[in-house]
Amino acid sequence: LVISGEHHPRFKYEFALDFAEVNDETRLDYFIIDANVNIDLPSGFDAYVGFQRLPISRNSNVSAFVSVFSRRPPMSGGALYNRRGMGVMFRKKMAHNRVNFHAGVFDSQGAVRNINGKQISLAYVARADFAFPARVRFEEVDVRHSPDPLFAVGLNFLYSEHSEEREVELFPLYLDGSKTLGAVDFAFMYEGVSVQAEVTRAWLQRDDDAEDSLPGSFVSQGMHVSVNYYAKSIKSVFAARFETFNPNSALYDAAFNVLTFGYNFLVDGSRDVVIRTDFRYFLNEDISDTPYNEYAWNLGFQFRF
Repeated sequence: LVISGEHHPRFKYEFALDFAEVNDETRLDYFIIDANVNIDLPSGFDAYVGFQRLPISRNSNVSAFVSVFSRRPPMSGGALYNRRGMGVMFRKKMAHNRVNFHAGVFDSQGAVRNINGKQISLAYVARADFAFPARVRFEEVDVRHSPDPLFAVGLNFLYSEHSEEREVELFPLYLDGSKTLGAVDFAFMYEGVSVQAEVTRAWLQRDDDAEDSLPGSFVSQGMHVSVNYYAKSIKSVFAARFETFNPNSALYDAAFNVLTFGYNFLVDGSRDVVIRTDFRYFLNEDISDTPYNEYAWNLGFQFRF
């Protein structure tokens, strides 16, 4: 459930709940997924205050409602860093939204929760994105069949520190030490064809008093490329995505490689009523000792009103 609106042309708000998380005891604090206000400041500045998505990674900022696939790649989907946090972000818009600069400070725990006296871990985030010849929205499908080629490039940065360890899909979500992350993303749209690519690399350093059996420093990195085509006459999206990633260079010599093929049927020609399916499988010979499945098939139905 998403509630959003404007109280004044310079004051917007958004509040969103995910009822699917109510029955998940381990993630109940993710029931609230957005709760923020947007204040339109003079000189092309915006301030965003509250619980919100971090301004990092194009793929992370593509809404699930306009995505082609049922899941994001782990390096941009919440395994290497929390995609949301409580904080403050400033955005500078230039050249009719062709150029945007973002900078923010967030609680890097990733959910609305009761701190109970715990030390708050902060994440410092920055993003700069450039589009030509016009604005490129955070979308995967060129539903408008853009008559001119559109290009967009984004540069991303994140720095965070934690005093605890947590691993998600083999990636170091939390580390008893520091994490410095850089990412570059690219997007292209033209006549129904859309291409997205993203390269992410994180440098991690454990504190000197961390557990001796764990590596002191290592790199976590990955990239993914997706291509899709929207056939407007049959209201269908055909898509493919390739991922390669190494969540911990100190533990894994080789990268994990994944292929995903997807199909969306836009029942009414929009993203409001969609039948979505995809098939994802690993190219690695043996992943039995990992949390991943060799292959997975997903089928979903989306209805917005």
